Amino acid sequence: MSSPMIRHLTTAAALAALAACTGEPPRAAAAAPPAPQPVAPKPAAVPAAPPAVAKPAAPPAVSAVPAPAAPAAPSAAPTVAQSGKAIRIDAGADAAGKDAEGNAWLADSGFVGGDTVDRGPIAIANTAFPALYRTEHWGMSGFTWPVPNGKYTVRLHFAETFEDITAAGQRVFSVTVEGQEIKDLDVFKEAGGANKALVKSVAVTVADGNLDITFVSKDQAAEINGIEIVPHP
Repeated sequence: MSSPMIRHLTTAAALAALAACTGEPPRAAAAAPPAPQPVAPKPAAVPAAPPAVAKPAAPPAVSAVPAPAAPAAPSAAPTVAQSGKAIRIDAGADAAGKDAEGNAWLADSGFVGGDTVDRGPIAIANTAFPALYRTEHWGMSGFTWPVPNGKYTVRLHFAETFEDITAAGQRVFSVTVEGQEIKDLDVFKEAGGANKALVKSVAVTVADGNLDITFVSKDQAAEINGIEIVPHP
């Protein structure tokens, strides 16, 4: 058996003879390729643990909510039939009160438009109830109050307490109560000056369940201090 060395020499001689025939220099034998290095297998990837899922928080306990109380029914406007007595309105007043005779007066209500004013503790002549004339409703166009059909005496209370009215003719207006007109009323003139009470009475018949009063200004705005609605016996 030939050795590896002999085989190498034989191969070299063959190459030399081939080169002599072809005229090319002999080529060196190609080196044997290096043996491949074994590659260590990659460890199998360990799957990551799934992220922990937070449990939803328990909903807060809902405390029992008490049912809302039913709103109180609005009180109906008093009428002569309900009270059995006259209705009295203290125009401009923000609270009910009583006069020297013990008659009850309701706070300002029933007017259409206008505004109110309180003159404070001024002296008022010609009356035993000066507080009534210290407040007023002015600039209104009307007044309405529900009453049973029938006959009434309506008393309208006035006093000229506006400091800019200093003479007759400076405030003039008309008042109509259920069709009965008091035309061109001049409170300063008829009362005899400022801060003096004046009462005008009108007999009327109500046929539609409401007592209606209208005010029409001529000079300055109309004003009134109180209204009484007195049923006939």
